[in-house]
Amino acid sequence: MYAIVQTGGKQYKVQKGSTLFVEKLQGKTGDTIELENVLLIGGDKLNIGTPQVDGARVKCKILAQEKAEKIIIFKYKRRKRYRKRQGHRQSLTKLEIVDIALQGKISEASEEKQAAPKTEKPKVPKKKAQAAAKPKKVTLKKTKTTKAKTTKKEKK
Repeated sequence: MYAIVQTGGKQYKVQKGSTLFVEKLQGKTGDTIELENVLLIGGDKLNIGTPQVDGARVKCKILAQEKAEKIIIFKYKRRKRYRKRQGHRQSLTKLEIVDIALQGKISEASEEKQAAPKTEKPKVPKKKAQAAAKPKKVTLKKTKTTKAKTTKKEKK
C-alpha cells in the first residue's frame, strides 16, 4: 500500500517503513505526527481524493531535525559592477512512515502482523545422503620451482 501526501507545498509518494526528508515540521526527535493532507491511496484498490481522501491519515515518526547542504545564490550584472553572493541552508525534517490509515482503519499489512502471531518453522536435520551427494572441494598443492643457478663467465 502506498499514499501520496502533500506537505510543505510538495507532494511525496510514501510507503510503510520508508524514510524521507520534508520541509521542517514542528516537533522533537522521537515524536509521532499525522499527515492529514493525503491526496491518493493506492494498493489493491485505488482511492483518489477530490482534492483529499476523506478520513485518510499517514502516521510518521520524526527521526531527526536537520539542515540540507548549503546552496550559493550568486547574482551578477555585467558592466554594472554588481555582484551579490548569498548562501542558504534549508531546514529539513527526516520522517519514517509508521502506518497508512484510511477512515480510521489500519493498513492491511499491519493488520496481518497484529492478527497472526509468528510461528517458527521446525528445524529439519540434513540427511546424510544429501551431505554425501555434495562434491568435495579439491585444492591443488603448489609445487616448488627452483631457479637455475647462473655462473659468471670468466674473462679471458
